[in-house]
Parts: sequence; structure tokens; C-alpha cells
Amino acid sequence: DIAPTVFVVVGTRAMQVRPTDLGQIALRLDTNVGDHQPTHVTRRRLEQVEAVCGPASELGVDVLSGLDELADQSLLRRLPDFDEPRLLMLHVMREFAAEKLEESGESVVIHDRHAAAYQDLAEAAEPHLFGSDQKKWLDRLEMDYDNFRAAFDWAQSKGDSLRAMSLGSAFWRYWQMRGHLREGRARLEAVLSMPSSREHVEERAMALEAAGGIAYWQGDMPETQTFYDESLALVRQGGNPERIANALYNDSFPSNLTGKDIPKARALLDEALPIYRQLGDEPGIAKCLWALGQSHVLTNDDVLAAQSLDEAASYFRKLGNLFGLGWAQFLRALLALKMSDLAAGKALAVEALKIFADANDVSGVVLVLDSMAEVAFREGDMVTAARIAGAKAAHEVASGAGLTTVVGQIIIGYHTETTTLMVNGVRATPDQCNGPCQTSASRETRSCLSKLPGTPRTTP
Repeated sequence: DIAPTVFVVVGTRAMQVRPTDLGQIALRLDTNVGDHQPTHVTRRRLEQVEAVCGPASELGVDVLSGLDELADQSLLRRLPDFDEPRLLMLHVMREFAAEKLEESGESVVIHDRHAAAYQDLAEAAEPHLFGSDQKKWLDRLEMDYDNFRAAFDWAQSKGDSLRAMSLGSAFWRYWQMRGHLREGRARLEAVLSMPSSREHVEERAMALEAAGGIAYWQGDMPETQTFYDESLALVRQGGNPERIANALYNDSFPSNLTGKDIPKARALLDEALPIYRQLGDEPGIAKCLWALGQSHVLTNDDVLAAQSLDEAASYFRKLGNLFGLGWAQFLRALLALKMSDLAAGKALAVEALKIFADANDVSGVVLVLDSMAEVAFREGDMVTAARIAGAKAAHEVASGAGLTTVVGQIIIGYHTETTTLMVNGVRATPDQCNGPCQTSASRETRSCLSKLPGTPRTTP
């Protein structure tokens, strides 16, 4: 009998609550977010609550009506400061509900529903993480980060590599864009090391792509290559042209970025681009043009580089792919700096910074702040250069986004002077200035963005 869940929490007022019906909801709301939630609450969106708790026919009460009654009895609290309904469950109730859920024999079913609900949410968000709704969806995922962690933990503890890989491949852009690269890498590597992961070829290929993307943003090119090589091999087995083209494009990254094997990178891109053109896949065409532009920068074919990057940027604008546009303009800024066109480099870098800052894309902001420090250095403003570089370096330490150092040093050779970190005029290591420099990162981003006409002087 699950009725004591309600009785214990509300004390003498519990007699006003229908024990079985509302008790079922109270129990099923708890899927144990564990120690990830520092404020000791569980938050749920109504859509996920319905998916986890089940239909009225199973509960004996409509979920929304039941939630209202639980809130009236102070078992749940409604959170008023959100655009969509959000619920809060107090820690004491959650712990007791967890015990009773375990005793009910329904724990596995409810945890499975919870993991499935958040996998669905991650997959629904994935297509929206590049366009005008990017920040909205990233914020949505941020709000439920502890629920996603609980879903991962449950899938791994159960040995469900299929769900864990599917969840990871849909969720990895959140880790990248919001600066959780170390956690994302650790989770994906743990999932990929599960023996059962090899039984699901398509899902493993997608999880390898996600792991490769995380390693790439960390600046770990050897491991990036390892992940992408295996992903490409698995995708080729499936024979899907679109997936093959995407895997070829990904596999070109490490060789392309480091400049160690440009012929290999171009061979991969030269295989991918015709496939995308044949499919009429404009997003794929844009990605390949961007990558080819980067390879031309590294081989000093500056005219071809500009043409490829400008064409890619035109595609990204047309498609509404702000993430791709930010990357294209960033590389175009580096090309301008490489060609000593300081004014163009500065304008392009500020445009890219605005795109990433508007979405609160932490990794993207770190990427562009480095180029802004270089701009300030070339302008002779050493104080601003050191301040921006310090903010960037501390952000890099916090997020794990080491890609920016690789890009800047290889493409234009950022001046080492700009990486000197200064806090109150004193030289410091990234760890020593982590707090103040992270605070200054937002300030320096605002300062850079103020140079772009019409840009609001705010940043996440």
C-alpha cells in the first residue's frame, strides 16, 4: 500500500488526500535525480510528468488534476518564474517516495519511463540547436540537466547501452555548447566501453560521432581521429549515403585542423561533397564548403579560402544555421587577421561572438574571445588583450574547450603575449584567476559586442 507516502509528508492533513490515486503520482514523480541537484529538489515539466506517471486509467486520477491537489496539500510547489509550468518536489518527500516506489515493485518501470521521456526530449531538441531557437532549446535542456543525468545514470546502471548511446548522441551538443565537455566525454566513453554497445551498430556509430565531437572541442585531435575513424567504418557498413557523407565530413576534421595531412582531409571532403550535392542536401554542402575553406587557409590559398567560406556563410544564412554562420565568420576573421586586414578581422570576429553569446554557447564564446584578444594586441592595447585572454583562458579551463588554442596557434599563430593572464595587474595561472577571469569573460564579451552597431549591451 503506497498511501503512507502522502500521510507522512503532510501529517494530519493527509486524511484530506485520496491516498491511492495521489500517492501513485507522488511516488512516480520520484525517479531519484541523486546528488546532482544541489538545492535538493526535483523539477519536472508537465509533459514529462505525464510520460513518467502514466495515463489516468492506470493511476485512477487525471495527472494534471492530481498534481493540482498535491500542490494544494503542499506536497509539490508550483514554480512561478517560468514560461511553462514547472514543479518542485521537496527533498524529504522525494527520499521517502523513493523508498516507497522501491517497495511497490514498480521502480524499474518508472525509471525506464523517466529515461525514455528525457531521451525523447533530447531528440526533440537536437534539430533546434543551430537556428534562431537555439538558446530557447539549450535553456530548456539546462533546466532539466539533472533529469538527463539521472536518465544516463539509470541506463548505465541497468546496462542499457542502446538507450545510453541514443541519449548521448542526441545530447552531446548541449555538453559542447554549455561547457560541460569533461562530463560529456566521461559519460560517452563509459557507454562506449560497455560490451553490449557493439551489438547496436548504428547507435554506436552515432555515439562515436558524439564522442569525436566532444574530443574535437577539447582539442584532443588523436582521440578525435580514433572516434571518427571507427564511426566512419561502421557507417559505411550501413550504406546510407547521407550518413556516409556526414561521417566522411567528420573524419576530415583532425587532419584538416592540425594541417598534418591536408591531402587526406581533402580526399574525404571530395568524397562527401558530391554525395551531398547529389542528395540536394544544402546543410551538408555548406558544412563541406566551410571545411574546404579551412583547408585552404592552412595551405595559404587565401583567395580560395575566402571564396569557400563566403559561400558557406551564404548557405548558413539562407538555412538559418546560426551556429554554422558563427563558425564561418570566425574562420573568415582568422583569415582576415592572417592577411593583416585588422578592420575586417575585428568586425567578423565581433559578429561571430554575438552569434555565440546570444545563444550562451560557452565553447563558441571561448573560441572567438581568443581572436578578440589578438585584435586588441595588434591594436596595441595590451591591457585589454591580456584581460580578454585571461577571461578566455579561465573559461577554457572551466569548460574544457581546448579547441580554441589549437585553432589560433595553427592558423595564424596567436602572439604568446596575449595569453599572459592578469588579475589586478598581477600575472597569474589560469587556475589562480579562474573566478575573477570567468566574471570578466562576460564583461569582455559585452565590451566586444558593443563595437557592433545595434547590439544590445548584454550577454548571458
